[in-house]
Amino acid sequence: MAAALALTYLTVGPLKLVFDRAAPHTFAIPHPERFASGGVSFPSGHAVNAIVWYGVLALLLDDRLPDRWRTAVRVVPPAVVCVVTTYTGFHWLTDTVTGLLLGLALDRLLRRVPWSKLPLGRRLRAAGWDGP
Repeated sequence: MAAALALTYLTVGPLKLVFDRAAPHTFAIPHPERFASGGVSFPSGHAVNAIVWYGVLALLLDDRLPDRWRTAVRVVPPAVVCVVTTYTGFHWLTDTVTGLLLGLALDRLLRRVPWSKLPLGRRLRAAGWDGP
């Protein structure tokens, strides 16, 4: 969970500051669709966090849920978040798509780490923990 927090913090925050794009419902700015318009909408942190954190949840529930339920945990909440944040005007469609791609990359990175082979994982298994 610390790795997920660190990855999202170190990627999403700096990208939001660099691209500086306003949300669609920002009426005080003449052209909120342009980059460097005075906002933190790009990329969608909502989409990134939904994919990463529901991926972590599915990873933690690895041996407790059947495959189709783990897939549902990974897919349904991020899909709902993406549709709702775009529909309500918190993000442009491009913000959401970029957030999805960044979230999938971070989730893939977290899933590729051999957690059971790390020193803490070995100690937990030796103590009788049978997690993922």
